[in-house]
Amino acid sequence: MQDRPRIAIAGWLIALAAVIVASCAAQPSTSDPPSSLAAPPSAPPLDAPSPDAPSPSAPPSQTPTGDSAPSDPPVVDRPATSETLDPSPRLSPWPPFSQTVVELRSPDGVAHRMPVHVAATPAARRLGLMGRSDLPSDVGMLFLFDSVGRPSFWMKDTPLPLSIAFFDADGRLLATMDMDPCLADPCPRYAPDADYLSAIEANRGFFERLGVGPGWRLEVDGGLLAE
Repeated sequence: MQDRPRIAIAGWLIALAAVIVASCAAQPSTSDPPSSLAAPPSAPPLDAPSPDAPSPSAPPSQTPTGDSAPSDPPVVDRPATSETLDPSPRLSPWPPFSQTVVELRSPDGVAHRMPVHVAATPAARRLGLMGRSDLPSDVGMLFLFDSVGRPSFWMKDTPLPLSIAFFDADGRLLATMDMDPCLADPCPRYAPDADYLSAIEANRGFFERLGVGPGWRLEVDGGLLAE
């Protein structure tokens, strides 16, 4: 009779424990699940950059800045050059001749610059283009005399066909002629029917191609010969 109360108490305790256990099992868990049971993250779209990848940077500017920017080239003061007196760089020194640039000016004022070798002494005028077999197409030889007259030209031992233009003391054109090579005597003589002060020899046909004719003038050293 003494064991019944104990059995009743034990039964009551067991029932109470069962109620407590059932109550705890019904409440949701507030702890995180183990990492091994976590759902895998969703994969990013194929065209989306990886969150760990660095973001693409904008292309560098094409305009240099700071120390890398090139500075403007310095302005160099160059001396003014003469339009009529500077000899052509194509004319190499050729003793006893000097070199310069003359102008052949048409009646309407259009000037044609012409580099020339200058024969201004008796020895240079006697030599002329004798023995020359070539001459640049726009280059000539200027014969300057001490006074007006009618000295004649010839083509003795000159294998290069030439044309010649004669000018008076005012620089006015008097005549043009074609001259043939002459390698043996007698050689023809060439001179205008009027006194002249200067003459220019050039390749055959030069004056015709340029259109040189009545009214044309020659300027030497920046001024007319008469000046």
